[in-house]
Amino acid sequence: MNQKIKQFVNKFPLSSWSWYYWLFFYGFIPLIILIIPQLPPQIIKDYFLLNICAPALLPMFLMNYTHTELLHLTGVLSVYLVMITFVFFFEINKERIRKVSAFFFVALPLYLSIITVIYLGGIYCPVYPQMGKGFSGIASAFLGYFLYMGAIERMEEIPELLEGKGWRRGYVLIGDAIMKFLLILLLLFAAYSIGLFFDQGGSSLGNGAAHFTGLIAGILTPLVFKMYQKKKMSKFDIDVIFYVIITIFLYVLYLVRIYPV
Repeated sequence: MNQKIKQFVNKFPLSSWSWYYWLFFYGFIPLIILIIPQLPPQIIKDYFLLNICAPALLPMFLMNYTHTELLHLTGVLSVYLVMITFVFFFEINKERIRKVSAFFFVALPLYLSIITVIYLGGIYCPVYPQMGKGFSGIASAFLGYFLYMGAIERMEEIPELLEGKGWRRGYVLIGDAIMKFLLILLLLFAAYSIGLFFDQGGSSLGNGAAHFTGLIAGILTPLVFKMYQKKKMSKFDIDVIFYVIITIFLYVLYLVRIYPV
């Protein structure tokens, strides 16, 4: 009986991850998110909150790991934990998750802050200063990573799967067209679901632009890594990049319409 249980566990996808992956993604990162709000308020204000009207380099990085409201913190941290679990379940390329996550945790925060300063600065600074904060941009990147790995990357296999089953060329082309249609629908639905701005009460605004930027980074980063590993760009890769560009263009139109800077 014990041997059968062991064989079952070994076949389970989550069992392939070494302990240090679990420690880092489920221990170290959440611990950082939970510790920062316990720091003295003045330290948080000086070093962890981004004044979007007068940005400084250190807060541009640290604000992406900072929450001051318990409800928002638990919500975003829960999303992150769910997404990283999905990533653990579907990802088989350990090198990819290491390098993609390094980009998410080190480089992406600066991009998110730049987007925040450029866009929200144009909205708020003429009226009143606003402090930027939140882990949601990075959590959105892991959502994009999961969407790419769990759905978009799988779509590339559809035409080959249909051909392997002996489908006629015309039906394969129809299947390919359906796949591309589903791809653009997935991108648009995910982008606009997570990229909408929303009132958080008082003068606080949900930063849809940062959420959107994180989502797009989460899709493109593993795609770029795949192309780098294979030293080539497939037709499907070009399709994904093209549809992502269309999604970005439409989202920019949305931004201009609701908050013309």
